Amino acid sequence: MYDELSEVARDVALLCPYLGNDWNVFTLSIALDQPTGRIERAITELEDKGILLASMPSREGAVSVLPLTTEFLANKWHERKGFREGVMDRIANAVASPGQPGNLFDWPVEERIKVLREKAVAHEEHCEFDHALRLVKLASQWSSGGEDTARLRFLEGRIVYKSGNKRDGIVLMQSALDQLQDEGQTANDVIFLAQAMLFHGRSSEEGVALERIVRHISNSDIVTQKLIDEFCSRTLRQRDYPLLSRLLENARQKTYVYWIARAILPYLDDRQLVYSIGESLIKVMRQAANADEASKDEKSDFLERSSKISALFNLGKKVFFNSGFPS
Repeated sequence: MYDELSEVARDVALLCPYLGNDWNVFTLSIALDQPTGRIERAITELEDKGILLASMPSREGAVSVLPLTTEFLANKWHERKGFREGVMDRIANAVASPGQPGNLFDWPVEERIKVLREKAVAHEEHCEFDHALRLVKLASQWSSGGEDTARLRFLEGRIVYKSGNKRDGIVLMQSALDQLQDEGQTANDVIFLAQAMLFHGRSSEEGVALERIVRHISNSDIVTQKLIDEFCSRTLRQRDYPLLSRLLENARQKTYVYWIARAILPYLDDRQLVYSIGESLIKVMRQAANADEASKDEKSDFLERSSKISALFNLGKKVFFNSGFPS
């Protein structure tokens, strides 16, 4: 029966003695460098042949083998030296860390999760999304729940989103954030999800996304000019001046302030806008004039606009509504 198995199914079976309780879809995927889908098909084949228990354990992704076959598979495992060494090398390379040598499965659980997460982020940064997902899902197998599990779920969602499955990624990230609350996650993660919602989310998610950008822009270093332009465009179109004013107050990085000033500059002939958030506009225009990115002409334009808005406010509310914005 063993000889009639497909190659992947044989390899999956051989890992039973070595991996023991850590034998599951995601560990197998890393050890054999195979997609999880192929591992799952191999497991189904082994179940159909009666080599694996038909009833899966409650832990998601886990598999187990009939006890009577363990000795046979252990002998096969030790006979195939090249295969055995290849498996060990792949597991070691997947989580290679100078400070933590040896077998991954000998490490404390907390250390396993920490290293797997770090390695997953490294693969994510190199757009190696399949490999990153394997590591995150394996780490999730060992996570005991609570905040650690939620943070791993957020990371999984972010990777899924970047891999092209936008909606699934947003749902996973939002689910994690619902458990953590915004304050339990880094500002960059909250901003990433807000941006994902604005550009690939649903209309019902727009308000939440805009609010999160306002709350976390001061502590994030991943805000883009595209995101600023989109925020300003939407709030100006909706005439949500209070929310726009809060963005102006919370944006502290000079680059962000410069982008905001550029985005709203064409709208400054709107006297309702200017009067609604005039004081914030004065501060933003002056700060933008000091930004390194601003050209000489832009610096001059920002300062001129700031002076006009300031003069307008000094004239008072009555003059503003009667005579409009100075040209």
